[in-house]
Amino acid sequence: MKFQKRLETESADFIADDSFRSALIRYKILKKHIKSMDLAAARERNVQPVEGECCICFEPFHFASRHILTACQHSFHPVCLVRALGTGFCTSCPLCRRTAAGLVPSGIDGDCLRFLAMVRVNANAVQNIHDQAVAAMERRVQELDAHRRMAGGLCMVCVFSPEVHRRVMIAEATETLAVLERMVRFDRLNIDGFRKITKKFDKKTGYHISPEMMDELHRASFFRDVSVFGNGRCAALRARIDMLLRDLRAGSRD
Repeated sequence: MKFQKRLETESADFIADDSFRSALIRYKILKKHIKSMDLAAARERNVQPVEGECCICFEPFHFASRHILTACQHSFHPVCLVRALGTGFCTSCPLCRRTAAGLVPSGIDGDCLRFLAMVRVNANAVQNIHDQAVAAMERRVQELDAHRRMAGGLCMVCVFSPEVHRRVMIAEATETLAVLERMVRFDRLNIDGFRKITKKFDKKTGYHISPEMMDELHRASFFRDVSVFGNGRCAALRARIDMLLRDLRAGSRD
C-alpha cells in the first residue's frame, strides 16, 4: 500500500482530535515539494566531489550530496545547518550571523534546505503533541492511583458509593489507555512517514540526508518513548494503567 493511502486510512482515528490532526506528517506536501525540484540537475550535481569540511561539525563533505552552499557563501552539511537553526539557540549563520531568512540560496541547495526545514517543523509539532499527551496521561494515572489507595478507592469527598466511584475510575483508566494506544499509533505512523519521505528525497535527488535526518529524529521524545530501542516510557505507562485496572476490577469482585 502506498504510504499516502495508508496515511489517509490510519489517520481516520486521529481526525476527531484537533491536536493530533494538526501535527500529522504533511506527507503529500513534502512529496509535492520533491516533485517540484529540478531532479535531473540535482542528481547530476550530487555525484560531484566536493573538497572542504562542514563549518559546524568539521567533517569532510566528500561529495555534493552532503554539501550545501548558503546565500552568504558558507558551506555546511544540510542536516547540520537545519539542526543548528532548529534548536532555537542559533538564529543566524553560524559564521557571519546573517539572519536565517537570508541564508536560503536559490536553486537546488535552497530546495534542499526548505525540504529539511519543513520536516524539522513537522517533527517538532509531533514532539510537542506527544510530550503534552504523555505528561497529561502520567498525571491522570497518578491521580487515579491516589484515589484508589484512599480507603480502597473511596474518595473522602466523593458523593458516590464506593462501587460507583470504582466504576467511574475504571472508565477513566480505560479511556486513558485508549488515548495512550492512539498516541502510540500516531507516533509510529509519523516515524514511518518521516523515514519514507526522507528516503524518497534521497532517491529522487541524489542527496544523502536520510540517515542523518533519521538519526536526528531518533533523539526526539516521540521516537524514544515508543521505540523498543528507546526509554520504554510509553510501555511503562501502559503497564501502570494495566495494573491500575487490574486492581480496580479485583476490588469490584471483592
